[in-house]
Amino acid sequence: MSTRAIAMTIAFAVLAIVLNPAISGVGVPFPPIPSLIYNIWEIVIIAAFLLMGFKSGISVALLNSAFLFSVYPGPTRSIYALGNTVAVSSMMIGVYVANLLTRKRSQEERLSGVRTITLSTVLAMILRVAVMAPIMYGILHFNIVPARVPESAIIAVVLPLQAVYNVTIALYTIPVGYLIAKAVSRNLKAGNKI
Repeated sequence: MSTRAIAMTIAFAVLAIVLNPAISGVGVPFPPIPSLIYNIWEIVIIAAFLLMGFKSGISVALLNSAFLFSVYPGPTRSIYALGNTVAVSSMMIGVYVANLLTRKRSQEERLSGVRTITLSTVLAMILRVAVMAPIMYGILHFNIVPARVPESAIIAVVLPLQAVYNVTIALYTIPVGYLIAKAVSRNLKAGNKI
C-alpha cells in the first residue's frame, strides 16, 4: 500500500471507531433482539473498501473489531467483534462481485450507477444473511452466550429476525457507503480500487 492509502486507511479506521456507540452514542438497538445494534461504522468500512480495495477495507474492519473487542460491554464481547468483521467482510464480497458483473462500465459509472449500487446492495444482503445465519445458529445452539434458547426458537424466531436485521443493515450501509466513496473520490481524487 502507498503512504496515501495507509493514511486514508488509518483515517477511515479512526472515523469508524469514533462512530462506535460507546463513543458517539449513535446506535439503535434492533427491537426484537436488542443485542444487535444498527450502527453507522460499517458505512465507513464499506466506503474505505470502495475507495481503496480489500486491503484497506479489511484493515479498517479489523482495527474497528479490535476496538469493539476492548470496549463493547457484555458477555458476547469477543463474539460480537469477530461477528461484525465477518458480516462486513461478507458485504464487501457482495459489493466486489457486483462490481465484477458491471466491470464494463467506467470506475466513475460504477461508483454512481444505480444498477451497480442496487446489485451491490442485493448481493451484500444475500451474502450477509447466508454467512451470519450459521454463525448465529452455532452461537445459540452450542450455548456460547449465557442465554439458553430452545432449538425450535432458534430456527423459528431468532434466525428469521436476524435475517431481517442483516437485510435492513445492508439496505442503508451499501448505498450510503457508495455516496461517501463518490464524494471522497471526487473531492480528494482518491480513486476507486474495486
